[in-house]
Amino acid sequence: MRSLFLAAAVAASATPSLAEDITWLLPAPGFYCPIGENVMPIRIQEDGGMVIDSLDCGKVRLEGGQVLSPSCVTNGGDRVPYTTDLEVLPSGGLVHDGVTFRRRDGRPPCP
Repeated sequence: MRSLFLAAAVAASATPSLAEDITWLLPAPGFYCPIGENVMPIRIQEDGGMVIDSLDCGKVRLEGGQVLSPSCVTNGGDRVPYTTDLEVLPSGGLVHDGVTFRRRDGRPPCP
């Protein structure tokens, strides 16, 4: 019984709470350009926000290969929740909708 309680306590402490800051999971802030595809770039903002798929998303969360935001601003100014696929590669690059993105050291736009 004691080992079951200990296992439950360890599992609970390993699970991040919704209020916990997990922005460290995001890649480095910057402008990420698509490699070999003509799609919109991705921008990771200093404040933990992200511009992706033409949506300006406030604080985002990475979870299970997806990026989630409770509030993104559309081109028309509406606020919508948004969830989409996003994988952070060990190299620091990103994969979204099957396209690889690499951080651009220079200023936008993408080459």
